Amino acid sequence: MKTNKIYRDSLIFGFAFFAVFFGAGNLIFPPSIGFVSGSDWPTALAGFVLTGIILPLLGLIAVLNAEGKFEVLTNPISPWFYKVYNILCMLCIAMVVTVPRTAATTHEIGVHTLFPHFPAFGTMIIFFALNYYFAND
Repeated sequence: MKTNKIYRDSLIFGFAFFAVFFGAGNLIFPPSIGFVSGSDWPTALAGFVLTGIILPLLGLIAVLNAEGKFEVLTNPISPWFYKVYNILCMLCIAMVVTVPRTAATTHEIGVHTLFPHFPAFGTMIIFFALNYYFAND
């Protein structure tokens, strides 16, 4: 029974790890970079590999070397730094990037194609109302 739990947890962790590092940006962005960069594509590829592959893996390795805890990693800076940094990162990523992007994607792909004159604000109200309803069910 313990072996099944290890396989299950490994599978869940593997898919979560894949989802974190291979998002839509890693699927859509490289061809776009290649197209825009033209004959300078090797430089663009090197920049993408550095920022999209090497730096995230170095970050992961750094956290793993710090007992898997961001708190241990940032302890040399200050004992309170990790709390402030994490709160700011989560608020900024959620409120400035992720939440508006989900609403905008829903409008552009789902609603605007069927109802071109429907306002984006109306889509956002309906989208977040449905999310709130299902999240609190």
